[in-house]
Amino acid sequence: MGFQDFKVTNNYGGIAVSGEITLMGMWSKGNGLYLQLFQSSMGRQSFLYRQISHMKDYTGERNQWLPADMFASGKYAELVDILLALRKPSKEEAEYAA
Repeated sequence: MGFQDFKVTNNYGGIAVSGEITLMGMWSKGNGLYLQLFQSSMGRQSFLYRQISHMKDYTGERNQWLPADMFASGKYAELVDILLALRKPSKEEAEYAA
C-alpha cells in the first residue's frame, strides 16, 4: 500500500461482541487510510474504510463499506484499487501528471 507509517490493532471482543482488526496507515502528512474488518452481531462481515488525516484520527471522513467476500473470494487487486483511490497524489505526482 506504500504507507510511510502504519499500525495494526485487534480487539478480540467477547461473548456479546465479535471484535475487529484495524489498520491505520499514512501515505503522507494529512493523507491516510483507516480500514476495519469486523463481524456484526447479525453475522454479517464487512470492511469499513475511510480517509484519515493523522494516526489518531478515529473519526476521519465519511465511512464507506465493502463486503468481506471481496477478500474471501480473492478479489485482492480490486480491493486494493478501491482503497488506493483514497490516496491523494503527492505534490510531485500532481505536478508530473499536469
